[in-house]
Amino acid sequence: MTGLKCHSNNSSKEEGKCKCCPKGQYVQTECDSSRETTCAKCPHDTYAAGLNYMNQCLPCRFCNGANNQRVLTECKASSDRQCECVTGFYCADQGCDHCLQVDTCPLGYGVLNRATRWNNTVCVPCQNGTYSNVTDALTPCQPHTRCEALRREVKVAGTDKADAVCGDFLSECPWILPASLWAGLAVSLLIFILISYWRAKRPSYSPANSSDKCIPVKPAFPPFPLAELNFPTECYSQYHERQDEKGPEPHFLNTDVIQINDCMSHCLLETDGPTISITPSEPVSQPDPSTTEHNRINIGLTSSQSEPQEDEWPGT
Repeated sequence: MTGLKCHSNNSSKEEGKCKCCPKGQYVQTECDSSRETTCAKCPHDTYAAGLNYMNQCLPCRFCNGANNQRVLTECKASSDRQCECVTGFYCADQGCDHCLQVDTCPLGYGVLNRATRWNNTVCVPCQNGTYSNVTDALTPCQPHTRCEALRREVKVAGTDKADAVCGDFLSECPWILPASLWAGLAVSLLIFILISYWRAKRPSYSPANSSDKCIPVKPAFPPFPLAELNFPTECYSQYHERQDEKGPEPHFLNTDVIQINDCMSHCLLETDGPTISITPSEPVSQPDPSTTEHNRINIGLTSSQSEPQEDEWPGT
């Protein structure tokens, strides 16, 4: 009954045909006038894709790695094993019995469509503003780096095979540097002018321009004849004798002013500081008592009159 067509009905008497086996099964016992068709499941690595009246299932397909194939779907009792090509290859026919290597896009070309199981790679040349510096079947054309967006200058412009190369950072305000230099120069010049003007206008403190002037002082002459005193104490004693006659002078020993009326010609005054020699510069004249206040010699000494020593008393 191999050549007879089967049917899917349960009745074996319909048009004299036997019952078919479903997919995944095969005919284990054929039918006859007294029995129905007996079906059995397809053994491992075999299959039956649909209704059949086959005495055995079909062997599953083998995916050969030597042909760059690999298993896409495993074999089942109801379906055959499916194969596909490994990465970098695509199926050359509908059954994918042969695999071909996919094309790679050269420099300056980018991938428009990647290769699929059934199709090869589609490459296109890179347009203006894009580039591709790799040779593969995956990378599309890449846009050039925008140096302006990074606030950097373009050092090397991009091509279809190379990216743009950026240089130094752009200045936010290119006029700031020259303006700063000119401003610094102007400030330095202004400072120099002000210093020169100040030096020219400030008062000079040299002795020639000093407001302190030396006032000449004339010594007062005594009313007695000139005689050179042998010791400074004689001048000191004569002065006090005169003071006893005229009355006391106010606070002579407590000031830095030494009044000399009784020591003329050449007189040595001894103080706590240096010894001072006074010689009159004008002829001797009798001083007017009314002008006693003018007959003074002011000597700027910082110490008081010293007391006469014992060995300086007359007659010793």
